[in-house]
Amino acid sequence: NESSNGICSSSSDQSVSPIQHNRVPDECTLVMARSGLENGGWGLFTLTPRIKDEVLNNYGDVVIQITDPNPHTAAGMSRLVWDYVWEGQLLSGHYEGFQRVYSALPGIGSLANGRTKGYNVVGGYPTEGNLGLDRDSSPGAGAFTHYGNYTWTASQDLDAGDELSLIMVETG
Repeated sequence: NESSNGICSSSSDQSVSPIQHNRVPDECTLVMARSGLENGGWGLFTLTPRIKDEVLNNYGDVVIQITDPNPHTAAGMSRLVWDYVWEGQLLSGHYEGFQRVYSALPGIGSLANGRTKGYNVVGGYPTEGNLGLDRDSSPGAGAFTHYGNYTWTASQDLDAGDELSLIMVETG
C-alpha cells in the first residue's frame, strides 16, 4: 500500500508459495520495520541508497501547531504531546501562541526514531501560506495549517536498508 509520501507498508501474497513473501512496490522508498535501536519499537528505513543532502520525502510534511495546550487538553493527548511533537520555535510556530507552542509533524517527523548522537537525517524549514484564503473573511481560513512542505534530507550517505534517525534534543 503506497502512501503519497513514498512511505509504504508491505503486503503479503501467499498464492505464490506456502511461505509468506513480503512485497513492496518499486515506487516505495521508505518502509517501517522493527528498529535496530534499543527500545526503539518501530523504525523508518530507506530501501534505496541515498547521498548526503538528498531529500528523503517526495512531498513535504505538514506542520500542525499545537498552541498553549491547557492541562486538560494536554492530558487527553499526552502520547502525542510528549512522544511525537517538536518545539514550536524550531518550526516557525513561535508566534502562534501566547505561552507555549508545540509542532506535530505527521510523517517522517513522527515515524523515525530520534538520537542525540549519530543521527543521519535533518529537517529543513516549512513553507508558510494561506492556500489563497483571506484570513479575515474566509470561513475556511482557520481550518488548515499554514505550515507545510517540511522536507527531510540525509545528513550523510545512506545505504539501502539503513534506519533513519533524527536529531533528538534533550530538554529538561
